[in-house]
Amino acid sequence: MFQQCTKSLYRQVDKKQKTIVFGSGSESDPSKVSMKLVDFNQGWTLIALAKMIIIDELAFKFVENEGFRKFMEDAQPKFKIPSRVTIARYCMHVFNDEKEKLKHVLFANKQMVSLTMDTWMSIQNMNYMCVTSYYIDEG
Repeated sequence: MFQQCTKSLYRQVDKKQKTIVFGSGSESDPSKVSMKLVDFNQGWTLIALAKMIIIDELAFKFVENEGFRKFMEDAQPKFKIPSRVTIARYCMHVFNDEKEKLKHVLFANKQMVSLTMDTWMSIQNMNYMCVTSYYIDEG
C-alpha cells in the first residue's frame, strides 16, 4: 500500500507538480521500498468514475457506499468523492459528449443509419423496448 509523503505547512502548492509516493515492499520481499511519481486530476477522475458507472450500470448512490469510499481513500486520498447528484450530472456530460462525437462522425463521413424498434410486455406487465441501429456506409 502506498502512502503519501508528508508536506510542509508552509509549502506553496503547484498544480502541475507530481507527488512522490512511497510504497511498502511486496509480499515476496517486505524489506523492499519503492517510490513513484503520481499525477492526479480531479476532473479526469470524475469523468472516469462516471464512465465506470455507465459501463457497469451502477446506481448513482454507489459513490455513497462505505466500501467505495474506503477504497478511494486508500487508492487516491486526493480524490474528493462526489455526491450522487454530482455524479449523475457528470454521467449526463459524458452522454452529451458521446452524442456530439457520434453526430460529428455521422455528418463528416456521410454515413446513414437505419433504426429498428421492437416493443414487448413481460408476464409481469413490464414494458420493454429495444432499438437496433445499422450503419450504412459507402462500402
